[in-house]
Amino acid sequence: MQQRGNKLKQPWLRLAAGSATIAGGLALSYARYVEPYWLDQTYHQVALTDLNKAWRGYRIAFLTDLHLGRSGQPLRTVTEAVERTLALRPDLVAFGGDYFGKGVWNPAMLKLLCPLVEAGLSVVGIMGNHDYFGRRHDPERIIDNLRKAGVKLLRNQAVPISYKGQQSWIVGLDDHHRGEPDLAEATENMPPGARPLLVLAHNPDYTLELPVNYTELVLSGHTHGGQINPVLPPFRERFNWTRFTYTSHRTKYPQGWYKVNANRLYVSRGLGMSGLPLRFNARPELAVFEFV
Repeated sequence: MQQRGNKLKQPWLRLAAGSATIAGGLALSYARYVEPYWLDQTYHQVALTDLNKAWRGYRIAFLTDLHLGRSGQPLRTVTEAVERTLALRPDLVAFGGDYFGKGVWNPAMLKLLCPLVEAGLSVVGIMGNHDYFGRRHDPERIIDNLRKAGVKLLRNQAVPISYKGQQSWIVGLDDHHRGEPDLAEATENMPPGARPLLVLAHNPDYTLELPVNYTELVLSGHTHGGQINPVLPPFRERFNWTRFTYTSHRTKYPQGWYKVNANRLYVSRGLGMSGLPLRFNARPELAVFEFV
């Protein structure tokens, strides 16, 4: 009887193994050939404090973690994000760093940036950790080329912006891991007591170092939203693997909205990929913000 029982179990085991193999193959195919190309355009309203009510209606398109030049990187996703940005005509286009996967300048970037600048859009950007992965002079080459293309590349710098006759500031910080972020250096030309409208910091962890209630909005990337998430919504933020890993990717802020020292932080899932050329449950994102 025992032998017969084992024989009865074997078909079910084979069926379960076969089903698991098919499901795994489908998930892998989806993560490789579908989700990296499935751009998610998110829209967010940001309520202003009384100090900056005049900035109502100001719109920002945030593009980060492009990772151009990396093997398997879907350039068409980044191209689609740029085309959508052109159609939106925001008041500001902000790049959050990690333009290149290996820290080496790729001329394909010019084809993406030139239409934005030629359309008369204001374009700013900061550096990410991957932009420092190249040879000794590659970071400076990236910075020089971005600036020649018309991007205001902010490396511990603040630039004034105007809207409806009002002036405020954008603060751009160097990368938290590979660069040398310095808020005092970035704001040394700002008037005393000035409260910037926007802070750009590639790594969201740097938000912990900002003063309390320092800015209206902090925009970050770096995490890719985890890039490969086994946990489905609405739990993918709370149980994201980046919250528990002991690698350099560890962060409390994997994706979406957070309040850090009374500063509003948004972490974008970005557009490209690093490591494995896969995205699962972390669609590439073009994030659009409007102050209200």
